[in-house]
Amino acid sequence: MPPHRVPGLSSMASRLSLFDSQKQIVIGNPLLSEQVFRQITMDSQVIGWVGLKKERQTMSPTDISFLKRQSRAFYMIGAIVLMMAVVISVIFSRHLTSPVRKIAEGTKAIRSRRFDKRITVVSNDELGQLAEDFNAMAQTLQSYENVRRQWLTDIAHELRTPLAVLRGEIEALQDGIREINSQTIDSLHAEVMALSKIVNDLSLIAKTESGIIEMKHTPVNPVQVIEGVIQRFKARFDDRQINIRTDFQNYDSMIILGDVDKLTQVFSNIFENTMRYTASPGTLTVGSKATKDHIKIVVEDTGPGVAEESLNRLFDRLYRTDSARTREKGGSGLGLSICKSIIEAHQGKIWAENAESGGLRIRIQLPRHKSTSRKLSSAALLMICNSSLWLRH
Repeated sequence: MPPHRVPGLSSMASRLSLFDSQKQIVIGNPLLSEQVFRQITMDSQVIGWVGLKKERQTMSPTDISFLKRQSRAFYMIGAIVLMMAVVISVIFSRHLTSPVRKIAEGTKAIRSRRFDKRITVVSNDELGQLAEDFNAMAQTLQSYENVRRQWLTDIAHELRTPLAVLRGEIEALQDGIREINSQTIDSLHAEVMALSKIVNDLSLIAKTESGIIEMKHTPVNPVQVIEGVIQRFKARFDDRQINIRTDFQNYDSMIILGDVDKLTQVFSNIFENTMRYTASPGTLTVGSKATKDHIKIVVEDTGPGVAEESLNRLFDRLYRTDSARTREKGGSGLGLSICKSIIEAHQGKIWAENAESGGLRIRIQLPRHKSTSRKLSSAALLMICNSSLWLRH
């Protein structure tokens, strides 16, 4: 007979089903997945199965109402959390993008050569540090730009004077006001030489600072270079009534790796500067001392000195302590700048300070040749060995 439900059974009985040993439906619900089974055994053999349909749990109206209220509460909480997340993200995005936008604006200003642009960021995070670095970079670029403009102005001023003199003398010759003679030619030649010296000095500074100048580094004693320069300037110093004093210590051990010609130019420029500005009668003192790692040289005159605010600028290009000085006295303002470039090319340092005597003191520090001490030690050891052999004999 096909499976069918027996009418009139109780609710419990209506949930029962009968299956054979192979779980083939005999009577009741044929869906196996909806039922729980128990075996029917006889003589220890399974002869059938009884299935009980799983009862579906029905929810009460109270539970349904509770679930609805909970669902509405969850939806409201989710909406509030979403709105808060949006507000917080907007605030944080503005906090993050505002410094970036300011830095972008500053970068555009730098690209337009407006180096006075500064960024104000009140934060201690990485963006704040980036803003501080940007401001430092802008300050450095502004300083370089000011120096560049001042240098171009000074160069134009320095070149304008000899060119104006040349133009005036040539026009005077053209108009017949002056005659062409040896004196006129010598005057023109002097102006051309002054102009050539300025151009050569500027070229030397540019090559030295760019590192393309040719330096012949050989073991050299700077004291010997100084003595040679003193001999060249001695007659001129005597004419100016400037007495020269020397105090050279550790003479034989003062060996450096340097270029003799460039060092000669350094001391020539320093002595030329001393001869221009030292009052007559005066005294020039030159001293040297060797330490373990450095050679120290001091050049000091008897004055007048230099204002304290001008000491750090003495080695700037085209700088003069008195802007009203004439070219005959003040030169081109490139001598000490060339000295600084050459000394730094020798891995040394040069600076100026006011002396107790009221004059100007220039200090030079150069690295000592490392093999010098080793050579001296070897020579000393050789002398000891020779002395020992001599005593034995």
